[in-house]
Amino acid sequence: MKMIDKLLETRKRIKSRKPDFIMQDQHKRKELKKRWRKPKGMHSKMRMRIKGKPKSVEIGYSSPRLVKHLDRKGRRRILIGRPEDLTKLDKNKDAAMIKHGVGIRKKIEILKAAAEKGITVINLTEEKLNRKIELKKKDKQAAKEKEPAPSPAPEKKEAKTEEEEKKEKDKILTKREI
Repeated sequence: MKMIDKLLETRKRIKSRKPDFIMQDQHKRKELKKRWRKPKGMHSKMRMRIKGKPKSVEIGYSSPRLVKHLDRKGRRRILIGRPEDLTKLDKNKDAAMIKHGVGIRKKIEILKAAAEKGITVINLTEEKLNRKIELKKKDKQAAKEKEPAPSPAPEKKEAKTEEEEKKEKDKILTKREI
């Protein structure tokens, strides 16, 4: 374990000196996101690595291969979508991350199962989950309060018999004659 600890420390040192890799002209244009895209322009100063321009991604900034994709404590992050997936994990070497799109009910089950097995869940705690549930309840209540009361349905007129319809037509016809 000493070697991994040394490599984790090395990675930490490397990452502290690593620049933020951004798209070319990202600082000039608001609509460009803060993400990396390789500069490809023919006259691009960034592509030519001119002094004073943003740095480009290079192999020298990468982490040591043995500790790549490990968290700060040296555990592998493994995506979990259901409680049964926790059986594959080793509590000393692995840490669980709940997948995106898993519902609250399933998250509760996963947290309980992880607590029983002693596995740490990286991206969720019980407090965060409880806050989410409370916010959801408040939103539902607010939506119910904003919703207008249903208006009473208009009374349906009873279907007229044939005789009543003939009488009404006769009245109309007689009014025209006058």
